[in-house]
Amino acid sequence: MIYYIASEPYNEVIRTTITESGHLILGQEVSNEFYLLKFIKLKLPYLTDVEQLVIDLSALRDTDEDILQAIENFRMMYDATKIIILATNRRAGDELLSNLFGLGLYNLVLTDDYVKLRDELSYCITSGKSFRDAVGFKEMEPENEQKIVIQEVKQVINKVMIAVAGSQERIGTTHTCIALAAALRSKGYMVALAEYNLSGDYERIRESFGEEIIENTYYTMSGIDYYPGIDEKALANVLGKSYNFIIVDFGAYLKADQVTYNKANVRLMVCGSRAWELERMQRIFENCPVSMLQEIHYVFPLVYEEHKSDIISSMADQELSFDVTFIDYLPYPYTASDFPKIQEILKDYLPQQETKKKKSFFRRKKGT
Repeated sequence: MIYYIASEPYNEVIRTTITESGHLILGQEVSNEFYLLKFIKLKLPYLTDVEQLVIDLSALRDTDEDILQAIENFRMMYDATKIIILATNRRAGDELLSNLFGLGLYNLVLTDDYVKLRDELSYCITSGKSFRDAVGFKEMEPENEQKIVIQEVKQVINKVMIAVAGSQERIGTTHTCIALAAALRSKGYMVALAEYNLSGDYERIRESFGEEIIENTYYTMSGIDYYPGIDEKALANVLGKSYNFIIVDFGAYLKADQVTYNKANVRLMVCGSRAWELERMQRIFENCPVSMLQEIHYVFPLVYEEHKSDIISSMADQELSFDVTFIDYLPYPYTASDFPKIQEILKDYLPQQETKKKKSFFRRKKGT
């Protein structure tokens, strides 16, 4: 029986990891403004059936001193209960983590990478970390060097569908999908790539790299799950899973399921820059409502620098406002760490990160 406390951005990955590990959820608290000490004082007598307590520190608004007191109070009554601490905004050397280690808490997870968090949390639940696994948290940094990585309050990023289509076949749609997926994975998100067309490219990629199909539905490369040649029902199953982003490769737009494409949270159109390729794109403009066209991000791969201004001018000739992105030569997209204008394209989902000095809440005695 597991009770967990989670912030809204990490609730889904914590919940699904617990259920997939075969454990029951006795209760949960999901909030970005949670006070642990107050909760423990009020609920302590009612937590007798809790076998494991998972605490996401990013959900808490207590001081470090109050967090430590809350956990000490809980352990005084329930010493046998396993406590798992998720410290997504902390790093080794943090004073609170050092003090938690001193209390004998070894199940400490320090990552904001959703895949690593899922895997480490699963290990803590099913096996548990040892002293040796957590000994790196024993020592704290000197007070004048202590730092904590603080992110802006993350959006709740669950099952965000990014639809990618091409103005024609063989224009670079799959290449674009893979590069975008790799860039998002490098930022720590759980990402799926779904091939919702009949090209067969994803199966050829699997065979080329010798990857094994999992559960007869997908394979994994560089931490990204690839779903080859899926239909409408299979796509619905993928969209129901706990990925942060699901990138759907629609292939050529005029042959695609345009209704589903238009329902996506974010839409990209991969276009060619040659005269005959621009004619293909013109067909799409003639068959789509203006309001929909303005919501699409237009991606042009492999455009010479001297031609980019012409592309922008030609798009402006439509007397509408279009977002244009250029992708340079990328021979190996599977591990791309960035994607042009990704922050702008996904501005509603990707937070900025800043590092600030951490002030200690613990008083030290003179001479120590």
